[in-house]
Amino acid sequence: MYGDSLKLNDILELSIQLDETLLPYKFDLIIFNQIKNTALIEHIDTIGITLYQKQ
Repeated sequence: MYGDSLKLNDILELSIQLDETLLPYKFDLIIFNQIKNTALIEHIDTIGITLYQKQ
């Protein structure tokens, strides 16, 4: 997730909401600004998709 003011609680709340849906997918949520692994950053930049973007 992207956002300067995101906190762990935001990730937990969204994770709970996604788990309650009937979607047949698993979601791996992370605050992008807190990633230290450069390979993961490159992977997200290359393969990651935007599911929702606030306008």
